[in-house]
Amino acid sequence: MVRKIKTLVVIDNLYTGGVATSLYNYLYFAHELMDIHLLVFDKDSIDKTKVPDNVEIVTPDKGLHILGKNHSRIKQESFLMMLYRLIMIFLARNINGVVSRMILWPFVKRQSGYDLAIAYAQDDSYKSISKGCIDYIIKRVVAKHKSVIVHCDYKNFGGYDLRQINMFKKLNSIICVSDSCKRNFIECFPELRNKTIVCENFTNVDAIRKLAAESVSYPTETVNFVSVCRLSEVKGLYRTIEALGELRDNGIVNFTWTIVGEGPEYKKLKSIIKEKQLTSKITLVGNKENPYPYIKNASYFLLPSLHEAAPMVYGEAASLGVPVLSTETCSAIELVQERGIGVVVPNDYDGLLQGLRKLIMNPNSIHIKNNLDLNKFAMIQLKNFIESIKNRKCIKKYLQYYMA
Repeated sequence: MVRKIKTLVVIDNLYTGGVATSLYNYLYFAHELMDIHLLVFDKDSIDKTKVPDNVEIVTPDKGLHILGKNHSRIKQESFLMMLYRLIMIFLARNINGVVSRMILWPFVKRQSGYDLAIAYAQDDSYKSISKGCIDYIIKRVVAKHKSVIVHCDYKNFGGYDLRQINMFKKLNSIICVSDSCKRNFIECFPELRNKTIVCENFTNVDAIRKLAAESVSYPTETVNFVSVCRLSEVKGLYRTIEALGELRDNGIVNFTWTIVGEGPEYKKLKSIIKEKQLTSKITLVGNKENPYPYIKNASYFLLPSLHEAAPMVYGEAASLGVPVLSTETCSAIELVQERGIGVVVPNDYDGLLQGLRKLIMNPNSIHIKNNLDLNKFAMIQLKNFIESIKNRKCIKKYLQYYMA
């Protein structure tokens, strides 16, 4: 019987977002290759229906709740823990997050006996207590190999701080979720080049297609765009409203745009849509627990962001046969254009305007490649990484091979 590497996967919480989806997909595809133990600082955030039976869920020390739960949840749990968290926040803002967590670690028991420990989320900021996954596996986990998965574009939008390099240096490897993310990470931290590799996110195609079976209707005889995102400025929603308004003013009206999600810009977006008299064309439907029927029944998935790293939604849309229209962000060329699942336009107003115009005027101009294996590269990369851990003597050779 082939020995599986004993792996501890650590994350702060799994409430929402692309990182949570990424982790559940990782467990789904990796659990047969690795002996996985999952430690979530806020255990209440785990959706156990998405965790394979042979993945062991580790119960976190209560002190880790301070890192995994937000202020309101900590307040409900214990006044003393809330006070402790406030002290840590004060230290983080006035010194740094590493120092603030030093008063926590003595009360957190050590985890040991692992071949591999993975911090599944990088820390947000040097001046924040949030996450702390890297710090935790460095200070409180005994493992032969320690790694972090970097989900952000460190160069352009990642809470990037040169002082974080001290934590990265203590790890055996840094895993980026795309070649483009890796390239930008190395540009920020060139001295970490030889320990930085790529393992792409997985897409759970079967689960997505099952969830997408519900019915959602769009107007017929129109080009129907859909976006699923947090309603924040970085998602490029305002310029998209402006562009669609300009197209409407020029007589191009054969379109709709449905936006699934919530966020701080909701009220302002709703007001601007009304002001520009686009309520019949642009619809905010709020947050949906299952957004996949909205994607499946659309003509195109639209991602007009100012910044992105390697969005999970690229693969999710492709798994439903829906082409992607994306602005050129960190991994867009690599994951959309080169994979044949859509089109990438320049990341400015005119590029977005012309891209929308082209698809509305020529609605069948993009087709997704047939028999596309969305997880081919991710699985190869994961298996290579596992083999390098099993044969620790080969890790340097693996990194050298990958660099070549």
